[in-house]
Amino acid sequence: MTKSNPPKLSIITINYNNAIGLKKTVESVVNQSYEDIEYIVIDGGSTDGSADYIESIKDKLSYAISEPDDGIYQAMNKGIDQATREYLLFLNSGDWLYAKNVIEKVMRNNLSESIIYGDVHNEASDSIEIFESDLSAFYLFNKWLGHPSMLIRKELFTSIGYYRTDFDIISDWVFYTNAILKHNCSYKHLDITISGVEAGGISQVSSSKHLLEEERKQYLILEFPLYLNDLSEFNQIKRLTSSRLVKFAIKLIEYKSKLVKIIKALD
Repeated sequence: MTKSNPPKLSIITINYNNAIGLKKTVESVVNQSYEDIEYIVIDGGSTDGSADYIESIKDKLSYAISEPDDGIYQAMNKGIDQATREYLLFLNSGDWLYAKNVIEKVMRNNLSESIIYGDVHNEASDSIEIFESDLSAFYLFNKWLGHPSMLIRKELFTSIGYYRTDFDIISDWVFYTNAILKHNCSYKHLDITISGVEAGGISQVSSSKHLLEEERKQYLILEFPLYLNDLSEFNQIKRLTSSRLVKFAIKLIEYKSKLVKIIKALD
């Protein structure tokens, strides 16, 4: 793939009763300097005016529908079915593309990997989350990649499967973790802040954090049970090394080392 012939991109936005957030998301997409974007909006039958707003901007969208669904991941899967481009980017309502020229900047790169991901501006902490370029199982199991800043080849959903609907809030993480660790998919990190994520998203709400951890544990038990043993041992070591007694012992060793150097210097 050459820079003069960039891959085609579909952006998929799902929404349910978040008209204000939806407008923010849509405006960030339709005002991009890069115009060759297939834009798909999937609404879950909102009653807050979202459906009317979608109807009013239909001429700016490649596909749009407003009808009841069974949740986030079924809605995202509907978007996958409608997408026709090589790469898909999921930008849920309330999130936004970070700058008007950000897709243009992304497409300047020689994109060929199965998964491309950039960095994310977190509205809650008003900071940029920068993700690792060299991934490991430990990193993927304990962290997350910026799904709203991730371009995924559509063919992956055909070969690996769509987003699982038996999880409530981790299916995006499950998908790219499986893709990279189990299917050895190629990936590339771009040093670009591609998107911003809305404060108060489902994975950030305190009441959802327990569910998130429980779902992650269920997934690891099912797919990577041996890793849980490693994680348990790691946490024990972490607790041990953070104790006051161990910290004091480390300081004594450091002091002894410095004292030996001083004595040798005096000889």
